[in-house]
Amino acid sequence: MISLEFSNHIKTFDYKSQRSDLEREAIEKVIAGESLLSVFEKHKLSLEERRKLLKTKVAYPHKGEESSLFLLSIACGHVDLAKSLIEEQVVDIEERGTVLVGVYKDGGFGYEVGEDVTPLWCAAAWCKFELVKLLAKHGANINHRSKVGSSPLLVACRYFHLNRARQVLLGKPDVPVQLELVKFLLDNGANVNEAGHLGDTPLTAAALSGFKDPSLVAYLLEKGADPNAKNALGFTALHLAAQKGCLESVKVLIKNGAQLGTGDTEGITPLQLACCECHDHVVEWIISQPDCSREWRINALELLGASHVTSIDVDNIEYPSEGQSEEEYADDMESIQHGYDLLLRAKKECFEPPTNIVKQVLSPPLTVYNNQVESKSLEELEALSTNHEVIQIEGFLIRDRILGALRSSEILQPLFNKAIVLSHKEELQMAANFYSHALSFRLVSSDSSREILRRLLDLFASMIEKGIQLNTANLEPVHQYILVWLKILTQEREGQHFSHFEQQELKWAFDRNLLLVFYFICILSNTSAHSDEEAKKKKEMIKKIMDLKLQNSQGSDMFHLAVWDSVIEVHNKVCLKEIFKVPNMKVLEILLQSGENINSQDHSGNTPLHVLMSVDPKLAIVPSDFKENEGKDYIKWFVQNGAKVDLKNMTGECPVDIAVSEIAKEFLKKL
Repeated sequence: MISLEFSNHIKTFDYKSQRSDLEREAIEKVIAGESLLSVFEKHKLSLEERRKLLKTKVAYPHKGEESSLFLLSIACGHVDLAKSLIEEQVVDIEERGTVLVGVYKDGGFGYEVGEDVTPLWCAAAWCKFELVKLLAKHGANINHRSKVGSSPLLVACRYFHLNRARQVLLGKPDVPVQLELVKFLLDNGANVNEAGHLGDTPLTAAALSGFKDPSLVAYLLEKGADPNAKNALGFTALHLAAQKGCLESVKVLIKNGAQLGTGDTEGITPLQLACCECHDHVVEWIISQPDCSREWRINALELLGASHVTSIDVDNIEYPSEGQSEEEYADDMESIQHGYDLLLRAKKECFEPPTNIVKQVLSPPLTVYNNQVESKSLEELEALSTNHEVIQIEGFLIRDRILGALRSSEILQPLFNKAIVLSHKEELQMAANFYSHALSFRLVSSDSSREILRRLLDLFASMIEKGIQLNTANLEPVHQYILVWLKILTQEREGQHFSHFEQQELKWAFDRNLLLVFYFICILSNTSAHSDEEAKKKKEMIKKIMDLKLQNSQGSDMFHLAVWDSVIEVHNKVCLKEIFKVPNMKVLEILLQSGENINSQDHSGNTPLHVLMSVDPKLAIVPSDFKENEGKDYIKWFVQNGAKVDLKNMTGECPVDIAVSEIAKEFLKKL
């Protein structure tokens, strides 16, 4: 096995598999940065044979990553080797490959696939400055764009902080090589305002990935970057700098004309983002500016205070070690007290002369908040001073008023964290209320909403297993969310996407999201209807989902999924709650009652009965009622309800032909 340490990721591949001696020898030389001349001479290769050898594909099994030996030399940072290959004219400096590059996203480091990218593009992404200069000198296109539209300048800006951090971690001097790289690209014709993937410009990319160092942001502004350019989410560079708490970047952006009042696609401003992330130093600086109005200042203090009192640390629950310490508990109380002081400060300013600013509270009392209503006066707020739980609810109410009106996804995380804490305390109904309230905003584009849905379904399953009764009213917010969410997911799947890998990611995500819908049906099938009205409502919920005619990428519908799903790997099925396990008789019955086709066929022509016969009843992960009699009761149920035993799939097989259990096979033959 060979490990390659790139500037921003480490990858390992087995380069010896199915390789000729010549290819293995060449790969070893490239990895070591040694000249290939001895290999060429040893094997007496012609010019064309040398070029063919350099095109040898080195594949890494991560989303189709594949590159040539020349790109491999770029990845390894071998300047002399790359130079010799270019000068010997055995490589194409504009050849294309598919590589994995590191990015800063979702609050941490991750990876993205660069598809249809050139050596110079890769060198810029991996901070190989000397290689960028070498390739540019020999005429490489400095403005080449990947399949999704990202240029070398954009990727250089996106990985700015990440590469600086790598320099330090590797024990190298903290020299801003990436800044010099960006300067070089701009000096050689790169467009400072060219938008790339998802509408990001070099400036918005720099504000996010270089948030601990404002030097790149300042330089791009100096070179004419538009401070108010927005990406696909409506974020400007100021939004991202404020969200990350980089005060120096905020200052330089505002100095260069960035607009504080600009909202993203949800209408949220940079100041509000700083409040949501509890960046007091950024908020205090902005509201101290002479052009910040009194109303802006009050709103900011309210949201900042509310965000502090609802800032709930769940790391000790999600990643338990020794449990929560007294010191951690004190930190939570300190955050609530600090937030309360900010709320008092905001309320006092509301009632300062010459005029009072009265907040309109229109929402009715909610069960999730114990029917508590937001304080209307300073006296009412001061009366809460000794009750931290009530202060926290006050914070949730304020955030609902401000962020709920904007339909901003920033509203979700504190609600999510509160539900996690309540669930940990075994206060399951209250936890479910907080999860349901979060879903009631129907922020279907947020990744947090999907995780909230997953957690809530798992919580409902736990409640059912513990004998806690659920009714259709408990499930209605989830049902409404799912209907809106599914329509968006279907539109995304059917939309046009530049990258093959984006299409694959969407397909993969849709399949897993469809399983969550199946789990909701599992919950419904285990929910008792205590009246005719509830029974009718339950049927309506199922019908509205079934009317969408959903299928996963393999053509499996809910009937297929109720028998078996091939999306979740077998080892991951072990942790499934009992009511989610398949084959699932309760779900099969409710689907049949809803008028679903028991003989529907997937893309391979398999019916649910085909799928059933391929499930091994000896597996530990199947439910006990399927293990009994090797699944005979299930087979009998299918046949009695109209399943066609002679229906063939695309390979000409009937259900009996693919049976894995001899007992089940013989039983089906007799029916």
